[in-house]
Amino acid sequence: ARMSAETLQQLGLSAGQRVHVKSAQGAVELACELDPGLTVGTVRVSAGFEGTAALGSASAHLQVERA
Repeated sequence: ARMSAETLQQLGLSAGQRVHVKSAQGAVELACELDPGLTVGTVRVSAGFEGTAALGSASAHLQVERA
């Protein structure tokens, strides 16, 4: 789960910590990573992988919280 430094800070997270990422279709646990190219509030999760398939759509609304 890639996020900007501001988003990580807003969520009280540091790069490398595990997070629960939830969508309307399902949930997964991922490591969070710093991505300075993302805007505040954006979370990038790679689609098309078995480990993220439970989230469903590639453009879903996501909820992120510390694992």
